[in-house]
Amino acid sequence: MRQLGFRVTLTGGVRLRLIILLGLLVQVALAAGQASCASGGSDAGGSSGDGGDDSTVVEGGPSDGGKKDAAPIVDASVSKACADNATSYCMQLSTCSQYLLSVQYGDEPTCEMQLSGAYCTDIVTAKGSGWTGAGLEACVAARQALSCQDFLYGKPAPAACRPTGTLPMGACRYDTQCGTGYCSIPAGSTCGNCVLRQSTGGVCATLSDCDGNLVCSAMNRCVVPASTGGMCDPMTMPCATGMQCINGKCAVGGMANASCDPDSGIGCDPDQGVYCSMGTCSAITVAMVGSPCGISPPPPAVCYGGGSCVAGSCVPPIADGQPCEGGVGCTSPSTCNSGTCGLFLASQCH
Repeated sequence: MRQLGFRVTLTGGVRLRLIILLGLLVQVALAAGQASCASGGSDAGGSSGDGGDDSTVVEGGPSDGGKKDAAPIVDASVSKACADNATSYCMQLSTCSQYLLSVQYGDEPTCEMQLSGAYCTDIVTAKGSGWTGAGLEACVAARQALSCQDFLYGKPAPAACRPTGTLPMGACRYDTQCGTGYCSIPAGSTCGNCVLRQSTGGVCATLSDCDGNLVCSAMNRCVVPASTGGMCDPMTMPCATGMQCINGKCAVGGMANASCDPDSGIGCDPDQGVYCSMGTCSAITVAMVGSPCGISPPPPAVCYGGGSCVAGSCVPPIADGQPCEGGVGCTSPSTCNSGTCGLFLASQCH
């Protein structure tokens, strides 16, 4: 999922019901992506291995794992743009998927608090960053014009949300630091390198590795995706992001009460909070702290506000400055750095 110009990309043509249900339990710590500027290829945090995309100019928390860097001087226009971006993004996410807002942040005020401030400032002021206050305001305006489908899944992001930076090569944290427009971050890492995205036929590991609207196939090649109604095959001819291959044709997953394939579990849109239950799209439970969670017994239950499902019960995310352990995630957009939850800064990438 992504923020600032960030996008939320949580699903992609899954075939087996078990895979779909397990995927529902993965809480977005927005590394991934996935808060984000709404459109683009990767998650802002970059630690998911899907690139360091900051088309959502929101991706990173106070505790930096021990390294103390001087706070950047922030222009008033940047502070205002970051606040405007967070307000706009969170409102649009609420409109397009109340479910995603609930499981990622809980509510709009919390979303706005987490996506503004130090996180956004780090993205905009990172070494080589192509962002400016005016540029971010332009991205906000461009994002507001998107349909919900494009807001949640559109690739690439609007041009205004994809400024390029000045770093020709070397270590990076965010896409917009790079002259290439892409910071490739390996899975499990927090820093990456500025590289070119792959064209058709190029080798890829993630969606973000591919240029333009290309997607990464199951064969690890960048391919032109099939559009709505187009013929598809999950292995060789995948659908565009946000669609599923249903009975050999690309389509958007159904909402509550829509029909789905009871054998494969395909046909429902989990990003709208539904899963396939005996041939009908049914609601996924959003569980509060202390409530049961998991996939059994049905319906599957995921945790509210970025919480984690531990031993069958929802626990809240860990606050900045606190030890990270036991499989519990940090409060988004912070990550676990040297055993402590906090925002990993771009200045820590060398």
